[in-house]
Amino acid sequence: MRFPIIEDSFVKDNRAELSFTVSPELDWFEGHFEALKILPGMALCVFVMEFTTRYLSLDLYSGMSSLPQVKFIKPILENYQVTLIMTKNEDFKTLEFEVVDTADRSITYATGKFKYIPVYLRKE
Repeated sequence: MRFPIIEDSFVKDNRAELSFTVSPELDWFEGHFEALKILPGMALCVFVMEFTTRYLSLDLYSGMSSLPQVKFIKPILENYQVTLIMTKNEDFKTLEFEVVDTADRSITYATGKFKYIPVYLRKE
């Protein structure tokens, strides 16, 4: 499977919180650190892009202008239960995200920020 199954979600205005278990069945684990299943950072960025489209109606696939900030603080292993928090700031044209432990939100695995171009300013 390409994306995790969302087990719990909360969406309000420009904020989405999505909780999921990092399944060992995710395609991203294939060939990546065979001895210890660590979720690749690129996978996390793709999750953010996909779930931003689904839950916040923001298409980062075609509208991302840059990824100025991303920090992978702790490795995310298979079967970890995490919550992805995404906040869209329309004034600054940014999408900020944080990945935390679902049970203990003081544990942060990653943070980052995407910059995007609004649809009305995109060149086709």
